[in-house]
Amino acid sequence: MQLIPEARLILTLLEKRKLREKEGLFVIEGEKLVSEGLDQIKFLLYSQNLPIISLAQEKNIQVYKVSRPVMEKISSVETPPGVIAVAKIKNRLTGELLANENPLILGAVEIQDPGNLGTMLRVVDAVAGSGVITSRGTVDLYNPKVVRSTMGSIFRVPVIQSQDIAETIKELKEKKIKIIGSDLSAKKFHWDTDFTKPSMLLIGNESAGLSSDILELCDETVKIPMPGRAESLNAAMAASVILYEALRQRNLRG
Repeated sequence: MQLIPEARLILTLLEKRKLREKEGLFVIEGEKLVSEGLDQIKFLLYSQNLPIISLAQEKNIQVYKVSRPVMEKISSVETPPGVIAVAKIKNRLTGELLANENPLILGAVEIQDPGNLGTMLRVVDAVAGSGVITSRGTVDLYNPKVVRSTMGSIFRVPVIQSQDIAETIKELKEKKIKIIGSDLSAKKFHWDTDFTKPSMLLIGNESAGLSSDILELCDETVKIPMPGRAESLNAAMAASVILYEALRQRNLRG
């Protein structure tokens, strides 16, 4: 099967994180995601005529018609969409997360599951949080499964990929950001801490949680009550429960 260069690039970007990082490009699939990320798109391929194609052309985005078999070949999903695009990675600065006078930041520390990270972005988007900071060892933000599970939030939520999460936390503490870690051995429940001031919630690795070094940097640690028989919640669900408590407190205050 003959593939145009753009299709071959999509295949490589889907498979190789190093190329995504080197080129500053990633792949988005489906009409909803493409419409959300239209301002970052470099080019797109389509196998069926959709309204988004005309919108892309109006923005002078290069579009290429391909056959259904080609779309099936390059897509990473079981049921290929009618459109797939290459978007530019937007480099973010920590200052963007502090632009709000009362930041609410989520720290994703060594999160391994793409679905967890994608859902965490959606939750931050839903509660109007300031953004997300990921640590080294966290699944690639531009992994196709992460991108899909954000449902478009990847284009709205600023994400900083920290190379040294401990140093990043220290910098935020210097800027009077309260650091709150989620920890199963904490003495406080999540509703017993004050989220009404500038805060960063840290959620750790799905199996190991936050390391002792990171916990030592926290101003407080909290846990979610679980009177039932379940031992834990997954990382995205824990982030959701705690961030919605933060939203509740901030709404009561405001």
